[in-house]
Amino acid sequence: MSERRGRRPRGGRWWRRAALASSFTLALSATAVAQSDPNAAASCGSSPLHGRKQAVVDAIMGTLNDPSGLNQNLSSCADAMADHLLSMWQLVIDNAPTLNSLASDDLAGLDNLEGFTLSGTQVSSVPADLFSGVSGLRWWLNLDNNQLTTLPETIFSGLSSLEEMNLAGNPFTLLPSGVFSGLSALRSLQLGGSSLTTLPAGIFDGLTSLEILDLSAGNLVSLPPDLFSGLTSLTTLNLFDNPLASLPADIFSGLTSLEALNLRNTQVSSLPPGLLSGLTSLHSFGISGGSASSIPEDLFADTPQLTFVTFTNMPLASLPPQLFAGLSQLTILSLRWNTFLNVSPHYFTGLGLTSLKTLDFGTEITPDADYINDYGAVAGLPALVELRFTQLSPIPSLDPAHWDPVCFCDPTLSARTDGGPPPDRKPRFRAE
Repeated sequence: MSERRGRRPRGGRWWRRAALASSFTLALSATAVAQSDPNAAASCGSSPLHGRKQAVVDAIMGTLNDPSGLNQNLSSCADAMADHLLSMWQLVIDNAPTLNSLASDDLAGLDNLEGFTLSGTQVSSVPADLFSGVSGLRWWLNLDNNQLTTLPETIFSGLSSLEEMNLAGNPFTLLPSGVFSGLSALRSLQLGGSSLTTLPAGIFDGLTSLEILDLSAGNLVSLPPDLFSGLTSLTTLNLFDNPLASLPADIFSGLTSLEALNLRNTQVSSLPPGLLSGLTSLHSFGISGGSASSIPEDLFADTPQLTFVTFTNMPLASLPPQLFAGLSQLTILSLRWNTFLNVSPHYFTGLGLTSLKTLDFGTEITPDADYINDYGAVAGLPALVELRFTQLSPIPSLDPAHWDPVCFCDPTLSARTDGGPPPDRKPRFRAE
């Protein structure tokens, strides 16, 4: 580890507040660095643990306060640690509610820094050149749960080796379109929990290594059509818990590596045909909420690898006859809390769902094992082991004559034309 004798971190006012408010995370890291050096160990080894922590804090503050007279060697201990602070490879400032501002040179001199966290502060803005001297950041950069409302467009310039970034929990209202430009090594980006209602076109351009993108739990209402264009390495996309009203038809076009797409608890009013076109690697798809009352029949035409699908809490009245055709790897299908949906077991016949183990219409009624076996036999679901219903989609008869062959539904349980709930019916159990 290189030595930088005679130099001390600048920005003393910030370092003082950060160190005193961050539960000594920095102090412990610096102590480990100092103890790894024989000279530092000689002056620090006999100091009590609390004394070593305090010595590091004093070193950061640039002064030595020893009101209790713990040990005379704390002075040399502090000097040794100050010399080695500049060799730190990680710096974590967490839960520092009194910290409300940063200066341009607060990270100056920390040339070896590879991971940096600033979380749980009152900081509402950051200087554009804050990271200009720490281009070696590569493991992580966490700026989550602060009070940031925007970022300078060049804030991350030069961090071409950075792999993980967490900006979640900030009340962002605006982000420049080029803010992530140049982050060619970035694999994970967390941007959830913001106040953004949309994102600028091109904001993710150039993130060719990105694998995980989390935009959940925010206020997104709309998205540009080409927002995710070029993210060819993306495997996980979280958009859940946003008031999204609509989705452009080609919004996910080109995401050939995408494995998991989560649209739960959104307000999407319709699903455009071809929405999942080309997503040949997709394994998991979920959507819930919103007012979409129908699903395009070709939704899963290009997703043969699906193992998990959920449509929940939607006003679905019926399903297209061939919606799930050919999904031979599908193991879990959840259709729970769709108020007007009542699907015949004969709906699934001939669809090739040979791996389906769980079919979930709700959580209130679980039939016995014999009925599940009979249902699986009638429906052509040989792997079925778990089956659940609700009072609004009660245990159905297995007699084909009971069902409407056109809609695969029980006419007595279909949605009323006035939009009201279906008539009350007691659950029908299998006749012995």
